[in-house]
Amino acid sequence: MPPSNHDAPTSTSSTNNSVTTRHLSKPALLCEVEPLHHKSVAEEIRGHKDLDRLSESAPVLLHVRATTPERVVAALLDALIEQQQLPPEATQQASSALFGTEPIVSTRRSADNREDLYDGHISTSTLPVAADQSLDESPRSTAHWHKNILGSGYIIPFARIPALDSTEKCIVAIARLAGDSNLGVVNNSLIRFVIIVLGPVREVKETKSPFELAHTLSSLFQDDQFFSEAKSVHQSSHVRLAMRKYLSRVTDRAVQDQQVLTQADRVFARTGKFAGGFMADIKRRYRPSVYKSDWLDGVTDIRSWLKYLSTTVWLFFAIIMPTIAFGALDDDNTDGQLGVIETIVSQAFAGLVFAILAGQPLTIVMTTAPLTVFIDVLFKWSEALEIPFLPFYAWTGIWTAVILLILVVTDACYIMKFCGHFTEEIFATLIAALFISEYVKPLIKSAQHDSTDVFLLTFLLATGTFLIAIVLLNFRRSFLLKPIIRQLLSDFGVSIAIVTMTGVRQAFDEIDVPALKVPERIGIVTTSGRPWLVPLFDIGVAYIFLALVSGALLATLFFLDQNISSMLVNKVENKLRKGPGYYLDLVIVSVIVIIQSILGMPWTHAALPHSPLHARQLADVAEYEQHGRRYERVIKARETRITGVVTHILIGLSILAKDALGVIPLSVLYGFFLFLGLGTLDGNALWDRVLLLFTQPEKYPPNHYVRRVKIKRIHLYTLIQVTLLILLWFVKSNFYIKDTVFNTGLLFPFIIALFIPVRLYILPRFFTKAELHALSKEEEENVSDTGITV
Repeated sequence: MPPSNHDAPTSTSSTNNSVTTRHLSKPALLCEVEPLHHKSVAEEIRGHKDLDRLSESAPVLLHVRATTPERVVAALLDALIEQQQLPPEATQQASSALFGTEPIVSTRRSADNREDLYDGHISTSTLPVAADQSLDESPRSTAHWHKNILGSGYIIPFARIPALDSTEKCIVAIARLAGDSNLGVVNNSLIRFVIIVLGPVREVKETKSPFELAHTLSSLFQDDQFFSEAKSVHQSSHVRLAMRKYLSRVTDRAVQDQQVLTQADRVFARTGKFAGGFMADIKRRYRPSVYKSDWLDGVTDIRSWLKYLSTTVWLFFAIIMPTIAFGALDDDNTDGQLGVIETIVSQAFAGLVFAILAGQPLTIVMTTAPLTVFIDVLFKWSEALEIPFLPFYAWTGIWTAVILLILVVTDACYIMKFCGHFTEEIFATLIAALFISEYVKPLIKSAQHDSTDVFLLTFLLATGTFLIAIVLLNFRRSFLLKPIIRQLLSDFGVSIAIVTMTGVRQAFDEIDVPALKVPERIGIVTTSGRPWLVPLFDIGVAYIFLALVSGALLATLFFLDQNISSMLVNKVENKLRKGPGYYLDLVIVSVIVIIQSILGMPWTHAALPHSPLHARQLADVAEYEQHGRRYERVIKARETRITGVVTHILIGLSILAKDALGVIPLSVLYGFFLFLGLGTLDGNALWDRVLLLFTQPEKYPPNHYVRRVKIKRIHLYTLIQVTLLILLWFVKSNFYIKDTVFNTGLLFPFIIALFIPVRLYILPRFFTKAELHALSKEEEENVSDTGITV
């Protein structure tokens, strides 16, 4: 039947009204949701204080029957005004800030009207929307929360208002609804509790911000026992009591958690068996499935192959340039008995063997500055004793290997559990400072002794290398070009910088700046033309046993450097899955040292910062924002032997490419050292805390130790570490003893070893166990199902 004339206008009118209503509706909302990790309230100073304060002062409303967010907020603001925590004239500010719009309803009403909202007889006609109600029957919300934390059964809107600028404390009010309701929640979930947090607009410490307090309250309401009690009690005082019970419960739990074995406790646990740790490493790392995966992981993934390629190129330059530089120093210090050829062959041999057999193949073994100093001292000793250098050198290495093997079979790596972050941070900062100084010192020397044009070109090449490398490293964050091109430029940044600055050097060919010192001969021959095998018995028995003294010194250096470097590779944030191999690695290094000693080649051990940077170079990382600052985290780790093996094959072949290496300016090496040094500081907790000394307190990031330790205590801990770092630098530099046989720089491994009793027996006199626990642990990354909505 066709519609009547009477029906048509009605339909048109209805359609027009619908269109009019749609055009008058509010703009679309931008909602941004991110997971929020659970706070350890018991360990945080501010979080614990805030909950303790709120258990006494926060108004708690029960059986609130308001059907819109505005009415709930109105009731909570009234309660704050009654307790004189909020000025009456601030209600409009608060409502507008919480909703991001002008308030819809009045926040002040008579006592009779407020009786309709809570603490009265429940009327079924005014109950909030239940889970089984249809959408058409539900009351319509006229506003939306501006900023809030949304959890299971609760929502915590938070805002800043000018009316509270006279105080640093945030205020809180809690409402328990009469039934589960959806009050404008973005994901349509049902909530039972609404908790508002208001704070001052003026700048305060981040730990005192409304967001941090809302985060603390979110952890409270995530606790199942507290939530159950708060949901079922009939008096406001019982909710406060449940809060105090929660504080007591989590405090007891935190004490128990501190007694749980840490990762270091498990890794370095004594087995009580002969070579028990070594056998455990063998079973773990040489298990067929694990060892096979070291070679095959990622071989079918183009992204992994690009990572392997870029890491190999980066690793080649990162190793070959300092290897040639240290080889040249050894040549000068030993009158050519150890030189560049021996150093390159030693590096290729040791790196290849270690990459194939190591328990942790991401660790890079190299000859290092401390080893170069040690070799110089041994040469001076042999001259003073009037004995041949190479046999004395060889027996020193053999004794070193014997001592290391004794440490392995007795599970001596057990003591590294006491090393911890306290010593790791100091050692890593020292290495960073040494690399940075190798950029600064040559430039100062060039400014003092070279002509102006030589100095300017040296400065240009060194600084240009660093700037290109660092700019390309960060280019992946850019919006220019395609993502794959940005990533490739970032991965190959160091290589591009070296090649570019070498090209710039060729453009100024008339200016004489030094290049890398490469051997004149081509082939596997020694620098001086001596035989490769060292005549071990060209010295007397007394001097063979005298080498035990120098071997003990060198073994201490090897033991600490090898293990600390490996510990930095195996840090939790690198997300390696296959486990470490500390004992296995020491055995392999010991065997390598014996061979190097017999052949008269420079020794090698795990090196910083190459080892942890190797792990990071292979990984996929993602940026994230936390506490208002940007960080990087590993999202995919790659544990492979391919990069180490290929790199050291190329290093071995580099002897045949001396002409190409000889055109690289030495000043490019200085810029690369600066890049490595600053890269080592990135993520170093000691360096981060040093920066806090010069940071405005209100700008402190509320990370785990800032939230759990008083600022003055953090600074005291930092100053102790800095003092020990200066002591270590003082001994390492040896600048106060000149022209002597004994070099005090050899004592620096013992100084590092002394940091362990400092941490175990001296620091506990100044800091509580909880403070030391917070200052020596990593930032937690556990994420709950709670979300923050902006």
